[in-house]
Order: sequence, then structure tokens, then C-alpha cells
Amino acid sequence: MKIWQELLGDEYHEDDAAGLGPHGSELCGVFDALAATQWFSAVGQSVPAQAIAVATWDEALSLLERQRPAGYHGHIAAPARLLEDAPAYGEGSEYAPYYEKAYVEVSRTAGYSAFYPATLSDAARDALDEYLHHFTDWLIIEVLISDVVPCTFFREQLQWFHAGHFPCGWDGDWPVGKMKVF
Repeated sequence: MKIWQELLGDEYHEDDAAGLGPHGSELCGVFDALAATQWFSAVGQSVPAQAIAVATWDEALSLLERQRPAGYHGHIAAPARLLEDAPAYGEGSEYAPYYEKAYVEVSRTAGYSAFYPATLSDAARDALDEYLHHFTDWLIIEVLISDVVPCTFFREQLQWFHAGHFPCGWDGDWPVGKMKVF
């Protein structure tokens, strides 16, 4: 499994990152990693010891539902609040124009719904859509303000998604603990 630093490496030319701000190169890595992700292709397979394995779709989806406070899924709430509370976050911030451009590109490249298993109900698909929308949104923000807020939670989730797994929970009090992964 590639770690997020490998996925988001700085192998891009300045032209590729134009208009995306000081972390444009890393955002280009996000776009490429999302476009190359074979979403959910390894769910149910073994996971390395740095994570806790989740056994079924039902269990994974129930983790999302059980942990959903304040509009965010529980295990992303703490890192999302950390980013949200940063002075660099928000509509009027210096990063806002870069966010808009990155959001359009992520919406174009992510394509996760094409990989949903046919056996999932409409309600399960809706829950995944909501969760993955929050994930990609916070991933962009985390990269954009990475010089202001030392958070890598969403980039760490990206490496699991890219490997075909589904990070769907957290065991512990973030940042201490382990990711739960299907």
C-alpha cells in the first residue's frame, strides 16, 4: 500500500498547479490519486496491523451511522473541527479561491459512485455519497491549509481508499488510536 506522501508526491510542473495556491502540486497529486483509485476493490480483504479490520458492509455502514454528530461522521468530526477552527479556513480566507478550483477538479476526478457494489441499497449508497463528499471536501481543505494546521487525517484516509479499502471508523480518541478499515 502506498502511503499518502507517495501518492501526493511533488512530481508536477508548475503549470499543472497554476491557480491552486501554495500547495497546488500536492492538490494535483490528490486529483491523480482519486482518479486512479479503484474504490472498494479490496474491501473485506486483510488489512495491515496499523488498522482494525471491519468485516462487512453492514458493519462499516453502521459505524458511519452510529458516529454521526453535528453533520459529520463521527470519526472525521475531530479532525474536521481542527481544520474548521483554523483562521485560514472559510469563505473569506486567502485559500477560498483555490478551494473552489480544487473542488471542481475533485468532483470531476473522484468518480467513487461508479464503484459501489450492486448489492448496496439506495440508503447505503446515499450514506456513502454523503460520507465521501465530506471526505473529499476535508481532504482538499487539509491540503490547502497544511502550512497552518498540522493535520494529516484525510490524507491518511486517502491511502486506504487508494488501496481499495474503506476507512469507516476510528477506535480511540483521535489522534490517539487506530483507523477502522473495511
